[in-house]
Amino acid sequence: MHAAPLSRRVLVLNRLWQPVHICGARRALALVCKGAAHVVSADDGSFETCDLVAWTAALPLPADGDGIVRTVSMAIRVPEIILLLHYDRLPPQEVKLTRKNIYLRDGNTCQYCGRSLGERDLNLDHILPRRLGGTTTWTNVVCSCVPCNLRKGEKTLRAARMDLLRPPRKPRWSPFSRIAFRRDGYASWDHFLDPSRCSVQLSGRYA
Repeated sequence: MHAAPLSRRVLVLNRLWQPVHICGARRALALVCKGAAHVVSADDGSFETCDLVAWTAALPLPADGDGIVRTVSMAIRVPEIILLLHYDRLPPQEVKLTRKNIYLRDGNTCQYCGRSLGERDLNLDHILPRRLGGTTTWTNVVCSCVPCNLRKGEKTLRAARMDLLRPPRKPRWSPFSRIAFRRDGYASWDHFLDPSRCSVQLSGRYA
């Protein structure tokens, strides 16, 4: 079942074609209508930017009406990506230490037994327990399943006879740009979110 058009998520690029945000379709269309952003149309690896007039005329509307927002005077397809015309900055690079970001860093995988689970079945564990002076830092907190968390308790790894899959580190870049963007995203987003893709082929009048 498809999401309601205005509840869809849209990738936002700055004018240097760098990903900076994800917004709702309502906000994305408002920016396009005000002339503050253009729609990025993806076609076979090429990316063309369109203003509102070009976007509404460029593509045929799907027969099932999926992803379409209708107004009194027009029907508009909800874009997957928009490009801001005047904003060239990037969001802060500091990665916040939160439960969600630790889950993202560790791929929702228990760092003791290696099981991948849903967030409801996961917990956080201090490698060096707080009662022994352990702090809540990127290098001392890992994702763990509930059974492993209970097994380790407030013991050290050696005392619990447990090992980590890998040493925990502070992420080099924010999970916001590397992972969170990808949730419920589109294939067209990968060209901007995958660090291994260093170039994007642009086409169109506004490229």
